[in-house]
Amino acid sequence: MPATRVRVLLCDDHELVRRGLRSLLETDLTIEVIGEASSADEAVTASAETGPDVGGDGMCACRDAPAFEACRDIRAQPRADACAHPHVIRG
Repeated sequence: MPATRVRVLLCDDHELVRRGLRSLLETDLTIEVIGEASSADEAVTASAETGPDVGGDGMCACRDAPAFEACRDIRAQPRADACAHPHVIRG
């Protein structure tokens, strides 16, 4: 296993999509899926709790908050680790 793995938080309001992405990403030993969120609010909370390097989202389809607000909130969270701001990938 690689010494450093990219820590990924999956964010999508469809469980099937999250499961499929998790299954795909877990085949890559350089990637660690550290959590999932089904809403923008969950994504912001999960990001604060887990400190991902990357957040992949389809949050534009979530009905509780615009994706850009969640992405802004996630990127504004203080980080103690080497990744000062997680990269957010829009789906």
